[in-house]
Amino acid sequence: MQPTPRACDLAVPISDALRLIRGTLRPDEFDPATADQVFTIAMNDYSAFVLLPLLLARLSIEAPHVDVRVRGTFGRDEAVELLDSGEASLAIGFPVEVSARILTRSLLQEDFSCVARPGHPAFADGASVEDFAAASHLLVSREGDRASLVDRELANLGLERRVALSLPQFLVAPFVIAETDLVATVASRVARRFAASGLSRLPAIDRTGEDAQDLTLHNCINLRLPTRDSLLPWELRKGRRELQVRVEGQLTFNSVYQMMDAALGGFGLAYVPKDLAEVHVRAGRLNWVLEDWFPTFVGHHVYYPGRRKSSRAVELVVDALKSGYQRRAQ
Repeated sequence: MQPTPRACDLAVPISDALRLIRGTLRPDEFDPATADQVFTIAMNDYSAFVLLPLLLARLSIEAPHVDVRVRGTFGRDEAVELLDSGEASLAIGFPVEVSARILTRSLLQEDFSCVARPGHPAFADGASVEDFAAASHLLVSREGDRASLVDRELANLGLERRVALSLPQFLVAPFVIAETDLVATVASRVARRFAASGLSRLPAIDRTGEDAQDLTLHNCINLRLPTRDSLLPWELRKGRRELQVRVEGQLTFNSVYQMMDAALGGFGLAYVPKDLAEVHVRAGRLNWVLEDWFPTFVGHHVYYPGRRKSSRAVELVVDALKSGYQRRAQ
């Protein structure tokens, strides 16, 4: 039997197609002990705070050459977009609708705890749900919501609360609560971590002969801003000498708050705003390094529309921000 001319024409493309199918069905040959790859994970600051210390500890033993890049996300839609575009291999957060292109698996269950500063006057004689509802609240909502599960549960009891402050990330919340009469309802794992005093302390580098270029010898935490395609260099200044140091390390984030979480977990040196780290340094959880290389910047500015006269409310907020920071700096 002889193949027809048409069969001869189809032989090569069919052979190529079968080879591609066999290659697709063959199990991936991945050896974590020798793998040298970068995995990008999309996650919010809560997921990073809770899961990254465990993940990095496991990788350091089983996959010591695997690096992790974290893309901070503020909602489900953004995480799905990163997966669809191939910019992230995994996404961690609240579950999305399962489809043929998006698979999901449960990682952990979480409950909630209420936190307030010691000596809060509303709870001097014990706590009740009425006292809780009557207090001013801080709400952490990455998507900008003004209500949450707490509000629905209070409504079932015929109660409502006032949300005096809404924040997109939880890392700031404990420090606001510590200096105000606001109360917050946060994930229990977060509440336990902040209530504990045993956070890992970053060992200080020996300052003898310390120089900015020595950073290349240490495991550092990198920052990749959404508006840049490259890692942000560490800009340092000592007198008239200025340096931009390209550091290396296993972790990369696009949020300084996630960098702080990793530094508190002892996973490397972090280059973050001084105000953000200062409270941890005072508490003994972190140490300064390269203090004589600290750069100074113009600082933060407040922006508001110039097309119309500023309202009295806007002026009060601006004055409060300026005076509050000045008192803190004294």
